Amino acid sequence: MEDAAAGGATDIVAPETPDAWELAIDGQVDSYTALRQRLIYFLVSASIALIAFVVNFYVQQVQAKPRFRSQPLHPSILACAVVAALLCSGASLLSIHLGHLAYRQHLKHRYEHKRYRDLTPAEQKSFDCPTRWSSRALQLAFLALFAEVFCLGVFFFPVLLVTTS
Repeated sequence: MEDAAAGGATDIVAPETPDAWELAIDGQVDSYTALRQRLIYFLVSASIALIAFVVNFYVQQVQAKPRFRSQPLHPSILACAVVAALLCSGASLLSIHLGHLAYRQHLKHRYEHKRYRDLTPAEQKSFDCPTRWSSRALQLAFLALFAEVFCLGVFFFPVLLVTTS
């Protein structure tokens, strides 16, 4: 100690290592991120697959068969479903982008050996904002997928009437 006070060699302190609890939290963050990405990929795939099926059905079946031509299949309902599908896909991709921004912030702070409670209010806000908006975008994606399925149900209702009668 006297050497350090006199300007001599000082003890080098190793960086603080995370304890088992912090490592478990990091594992949960990784699992949550992977699960969330799979959910988002499902939303994008579901919305686009539904629209691809319906547009294909409309072109090949409805316009080609006279029994469907007399039914009130409104292309405007199909257009609303397409818009909802694009909104679902766009909101899903925005959610994943914002989630990656938050994850990058998380990694940055972990490499700096900072916990959330150690962050300044500005740093906490830069972490919370993308996380909050990512959740909102994911909620919007779910609502858009629901709207798409609802529009497609309304669109196909006359088809069900024709095929059951």
